[in-house]
Parts: sequence; structure tokens; C-alpha cells
Amino acid sequence: MGLIKKRDLPPELEKVAFALEEGAVSELVEEKLGWHILKVSEKHPAGVVPYEQMRAFLKKYLQEEESKKKLAEHIAELKKKSQIEILLK
Repeated sequence: MGLIKKRDLPPELEKVAFALEEGAVSELVEEKLGWHILKVSEKHPAGVVPYEQMRAFLKKYLQEEESKKKLAEHIAELKKKSQIEILLK
């Protein structure tokens, strides 16, 4: 699964995953999607990522959000100017 953080998993799996020690394997765990066995390969302490490491990600994210907003506004404007007729029977 790769690295996970709290609230990435269903509650049943999260409870077990975060209780296990590094290298430990769980017993069978049931949740709504079926049965699972979890193994914790490594643990990393939670923390705040420095701004310099997140800068490129944040820039791209904010640009995409702005693009989505402008696209939605453009579509709304086009709909106002359009006359749509549905001719299906």
C-alpha cells in the first residue's frame, strides 16, 4: 500500500495498523471489503513538511484550482448565451 497516514484507511484497519510495531504482522482483520492481513514495514513520525519541499506542489495545485474555477465560469457564461433545444422523442 505504500506510506499511509491516519484517516487513509477504514477505521477497522487503521486501528490495527497504527497499533502494530515496525516489522509486525497482524492477525486477520475484517472490514466491509473483506479480510486483510497487515504488515508494518516501517514507521515515520508525523510532522510538518517544510514550505520549500511543498512549494512546487502548492504552486501546481493552486494553478489547477484557478484553471478549474475559470473553466466553470466560462462554461456558465456560454450556457447563458446559448439556446439549447432537445429534439429527442
